[in-house]
Amino acid sequence: MVKNTNAVLRSIVLACVFCITAFSSFAAGVVDRSFGTDGSVRMPIGQQSILIDILFVPGGKIAAVSFSDYGVLNIARFNPNGQPDTTFGNQGLLSIPAPNFRVYAAAVLADGKILLGGSYFPGGNAVDFFLTRLNADGSPDTTFGSAGIVSINQGSFDVINRIAIQSDGKIVGAGYTSDAGGFQAVMRLNANGSLDPTFGGGISFFRFPPYPHSSPRQLQTVKILGDGSILTAAPINFAHPTGIALGIGIARLTSTGSLDQSFGTQGTSLASRPAPNGYNEIVDLELMPAGRFVAAYTSGVTVFEATGSFVRDLPFEATWITRMPGGNLLGAGDNPLPAARVGGIKVYTDQGIIGRASMTGRPFAAPDGRIILGRIDSITNELNLTALSRLTSQGTRMADFDRDDKTDLAIQRGSYFFAQKSGGGMTFNLQTFFGASVIPEMSEQRLPNLLLDRNTVVFAIRGIPNVSGGMYRRISESSGELYFGAIWGLAGDIPTGGDFDGNGQLDMTVFRPSDGVWYSIFGENDQFRFVSWGTAGDKPVPADYDYDGKTDFAVYRPSTGTWWIKRSSDGGSVAVKFGVAADIPVTGDYDADGRADLTVYRPSEGNWYQYLTTEGFRVIRFGLAGDIPVPGDYDGDGRHDIALYRGGVWYLLKSREGFAALTMPAIIGTTVDDVPVSTRYDQ
Repeated sequence: MVKNTNAVLRSIVLACVFCITAFSSFAAGVVDRSFGTDGSVRMPIGQQSILIDILFVPGGKIAAVSFSDYGVLNIARFNPNGQPDTTFGNQGLLSIPAPNFRVYAAAVLADGKILLGGSYFPGGNAVDFFLTRLNADGSPDTTFGSAGIVSINQGSFDVINRIAIQSDGKIVGAGYTSDAGGFQAVMRLNANGSLDPTFGGGISFFRFPPYPHSSPRQLQTVKILGDGSILTAAPINFAHPTGIALGIGIARLTSTGSLDQSFGTQGTSLASRPAPNGYNEIVDLELMPAGRFVAAYTSGVTVFEATGSFVRDLPFEATWITRMPGGNLLGAGDNPLPAARVGGIKVYTDQGIIGRASMTGRPFAAPDGRIILGRIDSITNELNLTALSRLTSQGTRMADFDRDDKTDLAIQRGSYFFAQKSGGGMTFNLQTFFGASVIPEMSEQRLPNLLLDRNTVVFAIRGIPNVSGGMYRRISESSGELYFGAIWGLAGDIPTGGDFDGNGQLDMTVFRPSDGVWYSIFGENDQFRFVSWGTAGDKPVPADYDYDGKTDFAVYRPSTGTWWIKRSSDGGSVAVKFGVAADIPVTGDYDADGRADLTVYRPSEGNWYQYLTTEGFRVIRFGLAGDIPVPGDYDGDGRHDIALYRGGVWYLLKSREGFAALTMPAIIGTTVDDVPVSTRYDQ
């Protein structure tokens, strides 16, 4: 075989020239390299500046609004390709001295005008509600308020933190006033800046229920619903059985400014989580289909019904969320506190995560489908914008026990499982983790697959003998109970991890090698389906090959070295010849573009043959005869890493951190019977 390697490679490449085009309808890569310089733009913005918002101006231009503690408002405007708009301000940057006001909110109107909100300091100790409007060229709009400014005094401290524009041009602002001990405040103004008297006289004041330890807090978000009602929220701290809880207060106001009595309890709804870090200052809301909405706050993300009733807590954190053009949510955790478990960019539904990127910055969903990450570097004092064409498909994360987006080291030793968490270096025995009643049945089965989805809802273990099924589902974790649901499959079935219906959760799915049929139960109601895709002898290689957030049914046929893929995006199929009979398929997303790459490991040579959707064909020499391929994302950058297991040592070729050789702790040791928990389904 080695002597004919070149011939084999030529046949593979020629086959792929014609077959790989089925995957090339999407732009390559996560970063949009056509934006700015290699995907990013930088612009000096001034010391101690805070990014307020990124606005997508009609015509495709992008405006980044920031405010400096030195009292300077900066608006940087860029063309759609990321180049500075030299027709705006000074080579794309408009700087306005603002010693008497602070800006906390921004919005763009259909005509390109920019509306800003915050606080105004008229003199003395007074702090007033403040709004101003700029023309599209950055000049003051003198038709708004008084010479372009609206200032309203209510209490000794008044502030607008978020603004929204109704379809009729009226302006809604949400914030706070210190008047009479403090109130949450929502105001509505006409397009010319005058208060709308049909909205409670122009300003609506209310308080959330007086829970212990709670106090009036500033509203930090506002959404206008289809019927003209208004949804808004503020962070709230109050007593909890486990200590101080960080939560949110959500209120819905009618179109006339009164609390909507049909929402929650007399117009308000509350949610909370214990938060040991004691920090809860960021709140964001986004609307979902069927009237549901999602609230993000420092300590959690919660889904609500339109009525304000609690639906579920999502097992991840995001401090900022926004809705993407297709309806999915875009979220980011960018909390500066080390104790807060937030970070990175995520795309998700109200069920779970479907995409991610290990990057920092506040995300903004552009109308053209791109994601713009914005941040200000506190060291260089530069505005930094990065454009992403998409995020890495989430699917299921295997052997990620601490949910840090990194594959952990895990082995089976007889009836025991051991894992070393990458996040904290901790080790634990999975015999206790899974329940003693399950473990004895595993002792005779080599190379089980342990699949872990991001929601820690579903666990699957391959091929448990002497029982009717081959998969177990773990229902509950938060209560500390180890409860396993129905067994799924038959002896000899191969469990296959994947999110085949795109709801962000791993589906109970097995592939039956004897007849080439996939059997699944999926969704919240455990719907059943079967798909005939494959023949006897095929190896299952499910993955997201077309970047639609769903796992595709796919098999590798060793007899012909052919990949047969059934696309979930359009129901079509493709056959790609890539490999030879003795190759081991090790599919994964090795280039972080959200699509699985065709990859095989050839034990006889120690070579990895890959066809990356962004870079094309490559060969990597890494391995010896007898090594077990165990690819995974060991450094958390969204790329599968080439990895091998050999005699108790994991040899890793990390895409971000380079080569590493890792072992389990000495207290666990190594035996000849140790088997790595693999990301493959066919072992």
